[in-house]
Amino acid sequence: MTRYTSGLQGERIAEEYLVRLGMTVLARRYRGADGEIDLILQAGDTLVFAEVKARPNSHTGDGLS
Repeated sequence: MTRYTSGLQGERIAEEYLVRLGMTVLARRYRGADGEIDLILQAGDTLVFAEVKARPNSHTGDGLS
């Protein structure tokens, strides 16, 4: 698996998790003049901007608390 496909898989897993929490996806891999935002979601009246980092193993940390 390439780093790119690993990153896409990580974004998919993160998206599924956040949707299960009740968030609505507004955009995926949004590109602006200054870079990319992996996921833009809405949770009630709150906009959520998510940066996803896919790691090959849990030795580098767990982003979820």
